[in-house]
Amino acid sequence: NGGLTLQEAYAQTAEGGTLTIKPGTHEVPETLVVRKNIKIVGESANREETILKGGKENVLCIASGSAEIKNLTFQNHGLHDDPKGWAVWVQTRENVFENCLFTSATGTGLGIGKKYYSLLSAAAAVTDCAARGCGTAGFLVINASSGNFTNCEANGNSGVGLQILGSNTVSVAERCRFNDGGDFGIVVSAGASGTFTECEVSGNAKDGISGRYGNGNLTAHKCRFTNGNAFGVQLAHGRGTFTDCEFRGNAKAGIGFFNGGKLTVEGCRFLDGKDVGLQIVNWNKTMDPADGNIIDCEFTGNAKAGMYIEGPKADPTVERCRFTDGKDAGIHISSGACGQFTDCETSGNTKAGMWVQSSRWGRGGFSDPTVHKCRFHHGKASGIFVDDSDGTFTECEADGNAGCGILVNGASPTVKKCRFTNNGSDGIAVGYLGQAKFTECEVSGNRGSGIYVTSSDDLTYPDPVVEGCRILNNGKGVVMVEYAGGTFRNNTLENQGGNWHIESRDCEPVREGNSPNE
Repeated sequence: NGGLTLQEAYAQTAEGGTLTIKPGTHEVPETLVVRKNIKIVGESANREETILKGGKENVLCIASGSAEIKNLTFQNHGLHDDPKGWAVWVQTRENVFENCLFTSATGTGLGIGKKYYSLLSAAAAVTDCAARGCGTAGFLVINASSGNFTNCEANGNSGVGLQILGSNTVSVAERCRFNDGGDFGIVVSAGASGTFTECEVSGNAKDGISGRYGNGNLTAHKCRFTNGNAFGVQLAHGRGTFTDCEFRGNAKAGIGFFNGGKLTVEGCRFLDGKDVGLQIVNWNKTMDPADGNIIDCEFTGNAKAGMYIEGPKADPTVERCRFTDGKDAGIHISSGACGQFTDCETSGNTKAGMWVQSSRWGRGGFSDPTVHKCRFHHGKASGIFVDDSDGTFTECEADGNAGCGILVNGASPTVKKCRFTNNGSDGIAVGYLGQAKFTECEVSGNRGSGIYVTSSDDLTYPDPVVEGCRILNNGKGVVMVEYAGGTFRNNTLENQGGNWHIESRDCEPVREGNSPNE
């Protein structure tokens, strides 16, 4: 800049003035410490033509006053986990960065915040900027500070793309990209908050967004979390709100929600994941429930369940969601979990549309979902499989499945006013220790039996209750094989291959008021 060093040019720039830097690589052997209001602008609109190159410590530190920085590249070797080693360190409020590039080989590219927690927090608006090749974080906001990022990019960093850390630390990112990092795409933790709109998080070595370090608060709208090597988003002990987002091709769940907190997911798509689509787990009985509101979402083509819910404190509300063409169950509820499901639909899944089971390790107790007005259809197995668990099903329909409409083993669900129609096997099948109660249901058009009850020995004797049901136009009506019981009252039967098939003397059903009764 006319033969001046950066320090000399800064010293000659008046308060509120503009320091213009010509293209070239300018060595900055000592940190430029800003202590006044100033504009520092690269003369060329191509930021990579004007490079300020430092050593291990900051190239630029805004210690007081405010700065507007534009069209510059900041490079240093950096220091790991030391603010003095960030390429740029912002300690004051009302700073602006536009069209800048930040690179720190071992440190952070752009850091916003004082070294220690302070009510006199730092802030910066960052637009059209990039952080690349950083050894720690690309962008970092800490200690009750704030960063507003618009149309920015963090890619190819060894560490986190954007880290937001600490109580009352807040950042907003709009139309930003956090891709191909060697760590997490974004971290929001220790009481921090982050709001993301129309952002892309893709191809990172760890989670796209991690809120797993406690009490983070995430909001994402119209964002895409794709092809990560871990979770699309992982959240623990915190709050998350996701609307109109897409989760695709991640190695783990699109969203993993663990150990208490509040999750809201609306209008989102979980597609072609290599694991489950959405995972909600809470085993810790001393913590708050893992509550969630999952509304109007789509789960398609995932390698495991579209939604997986585990643990006695996991109890989401799920409304108007679709679970289709998965390579496992559409919905899998395990290990004492609950869940309230209304107006949902499963179809084309390799395993059951809904699979309800108890703990895989004998802990957690019976799972017990409440399911209302849901449809389980055209799956490659049974529509509903209740295995050693409970559950309440009302006004649901299971139709066109390759297996049974509902299969019950060792379980005692309550099923009322449901329809089991046109399935490739039995409408209702009850196996060992099945204690299910069916009331006012329609069982029709199934290739096998309307109701099939069986067990291999008298120690696992099934004993369902079937009342006021219509069992019509099935291959057979009620079939009982080997050891089986049950109570059948006031049912109507009219089936092609006969209505009652009691095929063993060890079958002892109670029949009262049925038409026909024998």
